Amino acid sequence: MKNKFVGMVVVLSVAVSMSAWGAPKRGEAKKPAPAAPAPAQVSHSQSHYQGGGSSGIQRTGFGFTTFSQIGVGSLSGLVDITDKLALQPFLSFGTTSPFQFGVGALGKYTLIGNMQNGFHGGAGFHLGTLNVSSSAKFYINMVLVAGIHFMLTDKISISFDGGPQFQIINSSFNFAMSPFSAIMGMSAHYIF
Repeated sequence: MKNKFVGMVVVLSVAVSMSAWGAPKRGEAKKPAPAAPAPAQVSHSQSHYQGGGSSGIQRTGFGFTTFSQIGVGSLSGLVDITDKLALQPFLSFGTTSPFQFGVGALGKYTLIGNMQNGFHGGAGFHLGTLNVSSSAKFYINMVLVAGIHFMLTDKISISFDGGPQFQIINSSFNFAMSPFSAIMGMSAHYIF
């Protein structure tokens, strides 16, 4: 439990420090704006946010997430709904006898930074069947999400998530406060 707490503190510390990256350094003078700025060169992932507004899908991606109750990774999508809100649906399959599957989604709202680099919070759910004592048991997880996200390249998005999980497995209730997997709830997506 202590290692998980230390891991969450490290993740939150990195996320908070990300907001200071773009701030001017102490002692630096502000540069005057040029009279007629040249058009900016933007990467593919940044170009989705030109034009402002908060309607329409701005960015989509496909990849995997390590968040899964059944012990295997999940296929995952990433859809930016607005310039601050993203939806991450996922689907996983475990064994066929007894049949194990999981399906869910996380809603992530960027609190600090932008959709490329920042700190997010949100909520989600995950439901499916587990193999417990050679029989399938139904489960549902309701989660609150806190994490960081960043662009590894202009096409690869990485995020790490954790938070409280309210788990119901065949009518027994459990509560956990931890990363969503052994590797800090990591997700990786290729951005189209």
